[in-house]
This record gives sequence, C-alpha cells and structure tokens, in this order.
Amino acid sequence: MVLSAPINEKIRQALATQDREGIDTLVSDLAVFKDKKTRALMYRALNATILDYAFEHNEPDALLAIRIIPLEGTDEFFALIIKRYTETGNKKWFDSIFVLAEKLGKKSLKSKIVAVMVQNLISAGIEKANPALIETGLVALDKITFRKYQSECTIEAAFRITKWAYESGNNTLLFRVYGISTGINDVSRRAALHAEIAEALAINAIKAKDFDLYLKSLELTTQIHQKIRRRTGLDRIIGIGMQSVLGEDLIDIPSLLPHFKDLSPDVQAELADSLTGQLLDRVKNKDQVLDDLEFIGRKMPFVRDLLVKNLLIKAERSGDPWYLKTAISFIREHH
Repeated sequence: MVLSAPINEKIRQALATQDREGIDTLVSDLAVFKDKKTRALMYRALNATILDYAFEHNEPDALLAIRIIPLEGTDEFFALIIKRYTETGNKKWFDSIFVLAEKLGKKSLKSKIVAVMVQNLISAGIEKANPALIETGLVALDKITFRKYQSECTIEAAFRITKWAYESGNNTLLFRVYGISTGINDVSRRAALHAEIAEALAINAIKAKDFDLYLKSLELTTQIHQKIRRRTGLDRIIGIGMQSVLGEDLIDIPSLLPHFKDLSPDVQAELADSLTGQLLDRVKNKDQVLDDLEFIGRKMPFVRDLLVKNLLIKAERSGDPWYLKTAISFIREHH
C-alpha cells in the first residue's frame, strides 16, 4: 500500500523538523482503521516512508520516529537497515536495529531479528574480507536472549567463520569462534566445531612454522568432550604434524610431554597412544625410539600397556623382530 502524496509530504516535513509529535499524530490517525490487515499495511507504508527518508538523508536517528512495526515484512525491513550499516560502517544504523527490535514485543521475535542480523553481518564480512564486520556479528550474538535462536545462530555462524578464518589464515578469529562455542547446546555439534578449529589452527601453525600455535591446537583437541572425536582429532593433528616441518619438534618427547602434564590420565593416555603410534611409524632410529618409549613409560606408567600394544602392532606390520623383542622387554619390566 502506498500513502497519498500529501501524507508522505507531512511525514517528510515532520522528520525534517524532528517533529516527533507530528509522527505520533499520524500513527494515531492510522489506528482508526478497524481492519487489522489494512491497519498493518498502513503502518508498513508509513515505516517505508520513514526508512526512505533516513536513507536519502543518511540520518539513522530518523528511524527513531517509527512507533509500530507490523510482523509481516519485518525480515525485509531490518535487512535493509543491516545492509545500510555494512555499506556505511555508521554504528548508528547498527544501534537503531536494537531499538527498533524492542518494538516487536515478543522476546522470540526480537531474537529472531538479531539472529538474522548476525548472519547478514557475517556474510558481509566474509564477502568483503572484513573481520571487523564478522566481529560485530559475534558481539551481537549476546543480544539474542531466546536460547533456541542463540544456539542455532551460533552453530551456523561458527562453522561459516571457521571455514573463512582458516582459508584466510586468521588465527585470532579462530580463537574467537572457539570462545563463543559455549553458546552451542548440541554437544555433538560443539565437539565437531572444536575439532575443525583445532585442525585449522594446526594447519596454519605448520604453514607458519609456529610450534607454539601447533601445541595450542593439540591442547584444544584434548579438551573435546566426545572421546571418539577427540581421539580422531589427536591422530589427525599428530599425523600431519609428524609429516611437516614441525616433525622434529614433535618427536622431542622429553620436551613435548610436560606441556600436557595437567591433563586427566585418560586423556594423557590417548595422547600418548596416538603419539607412540606415529613415533613408531615415522622414526627409524631405534635407539631414539627406545629412549622415547622408556621416557613415556617412566612419566606415564599407566600407559605402558598401550606402548606394548603399539609395539606389537608395529612388529606385525613390519615383520621386524626388534619391535616384538622390545614389547616383550616392556612386559617383563612391568611384571
């Protein structure tokens, strides 16, 4: 529905003179329409005129004249304001969204609008390669008060950002996404996200030859709550690390293990199991292998059975009797 030219002119004059009472009078006049649908159409037309004026004059404050926002068409209405913000970077457009969302009444509706805004900001940030827009979207996540929408929005946003942050080598953003993952209620999805972030950090660490960052990726992997996904992640990250320029640092077992001394025995055992499996496959110097296995056995006596298991697997695969003899030696020492 289109407002008549005289009414449009009245609205524009009221906005130009900041005559909010004049706008309120027009809103009251529209309330006389008894048909709910007709009344909603009139409010939408009024809001469209205010929005056009605000855009034409680059005046975000003009939007504060809006009093009632009908439910129909809200997504498109707010999408236009979000787009304006991403194009101009003027924070007043961004702030106006929260003010206007309050006029929707229901908590779920307000949260839905903010969720849409978050996704639009992230899309714009990725498209424009602008981390600042992505960060603005992440900050807005906290404004989603409806728990269901917040969790769903966080899941969608987190996986999209992780992919882009990995491809662009933005480790700061990867850690930022890890930080917001507590807002994901689904344990399985959260574990999957943590695994993706950890692997992305590991790959970026290898590219940058940054062993400290690589260790951080291992640490994040050990904190994954699902055992199967955690173990798969450890195998994957240790595997790619062993084959990389960081391999020499990784097989320095006496220097490596102290970084993980505060982990629970179960997780330490998983780490040691994955590490020794890779160690036996990659290191050809048997004196070094023996020294490393004995060091692990001394520092983590609760993993000796795992060391024996890996030695027996290596003996079967390689046909080399040294691995079998070493396994037997470990068994005799233990008993």
